[in-house]
Amino acid sequence: MMKLYGVHHGGEYSFGGLSLGSMSVSPAEEMLQAIHDLPKRSTVGVEFIHPEYFEDEDNILELRDEDEQYWQEITDACADGGHSVAYLDSYDIHRRAARKRAELAQLRSTLRSGEYHIAPGQERTVTEISFGLEAEIDYLHAVAREDHIIQELEKLHPGLAIIGLAHSDYVMLNPELAVKLGVSEYWKVLNDAPELPIGMLPVVEDRPVRVYQYLEQSPPDPSRLNEREFATRTKYAVSLGRIMLGTEAEWIGSWELSNRPYGLFELYPTSVTGGTVEDRLGTAEYTGEFEEDRLEFTKKYIASTTYDPTTIFEDITYEAVRTSETDFEGYWITYGMQGKFIIRKGSHLYDPVDTNYGQQTMF
Repeated sequence: MMKLYGVHHGGEYSFGGLSLGSMSVSPAEEMLQAIHDLPKRSTVGVEFIHPEYFEDEDNILELRDEDEQYWQEITDACADGGHSVAYLDSYDIHRRAARKRAELAQLRSTLRSGEYHIAPGQERTVTEISFGLEAEIDYLHAVAREDHIIQELEKLHPGLAIIGLAHSDYVMLNPELAVKLGVSEYWKVLNDAPELPIGMLPVVEDRPVRVYQYLEQSPPDPSRLNEREFATRTKYAVSLGRIMLGTEAEWIGSWELSNRPYGLFELYPTSVTGGTVEDRLGTAEYTGEFEEDRLEFTKKYIASTTYDPTTIFEDITYEAVRTSETDFEGYWITYGMQGKFIIRKGSHLYDPVDTNYGQQTMF
C-alpha cells in the first residue's frame, strides 16, 4: 500500500496581483515525520530527477535553487530514515521540452529581429508552427511527464510517494488508477501564508520568501482532468489534424483560418438537424440545416464538458456557402464577435503541423 502526498513545491509569490519573487518552501513537518515512521529500508518515490542530472550545463531542467532545496530536504529525510529514493521524473522528457522551447525562442527572436521577412503565403505556416511548438511543450509537461510518473509508481510500488498536486489529483480522480497503484492515504500538502515581518508590506528582494506547508485531506480538484484533456486535444489538433481519435467525423473544419489547429472542430450528427461538436475547448451541441450548396448551424458549449475556462457559452452561429467541390466557407458570429471559418465533409482538413520545420524553409 502507498501513502500519496500531492505537493506545491515552489513558485512565485505575489501581493495584490504583482509578482514579487520566488518562494522557498519548507516541506510539511508531518510529511517528513511520515517518512521517518516508515519501516526501515522502505522506498519513497519523489517527483524529481536523479541527482546525476543536476550538473546541467545547458540548463535543460531550468532548475531553481529553491526547488532543489525542497526536494533535497525530502531526500535527506529519506536517508536519515534508512530509506531508498525512487526518482519518478523523466530527464528525457525535460530534454525534449527544452529542445522545443529553444526552437520556439529562436523562431520568435528571428521574427522580432526584422532580419528576415516571411515569404508571401507563409504567414499561416509560421503561426501554426509557433502554436504547434507551444502545444508540444504543454503536452510534455502536463501529460507526458504525468504518464511517466504514474508508470514509475506502478512499477516501483513505493511505500510513500510525493508528487506535484496536479498529478496526485489526477490519480485520485481516477479511482481505478488509485486502486491499481495501491493508494491507502491521500494528503494534499499546501503552502501556508508567506512569512513576512509584521506590519510591513512585502518588497521585491533577491532572497526568496520563506513559506511553510500544512496537510489537508480534501477532494481532488476536477479541473485537473480538464487541463489534461485540453492539452491532449491541442496536441492531437497539431500533430494529427484531429480532435477525436478512433472515430470518423461527418464534417471537419476550423473557426480560425490563420491558425487551423487552434480552431479545429469536428461534427458528429445524432439526427438530420443536430448533434455534437468536438474541438479543443470541449463538447458543444449544434442544430442546423445542411444543404447542397449552403449550410447553417448554431452551437452552444456544454459547461460540464468544456475544458477551457475562457470558453464563451453564448450561442455561436455559423453560415457558409460552397466554395469548391469539397469546401464550404463563411462566417461565425457571437456576442459581438465574428470570424471566418471553413468546413468540409470527412475527417481531413490539413496535414499534421511539422514542428521540426527548419527556419531556412520559412523565410
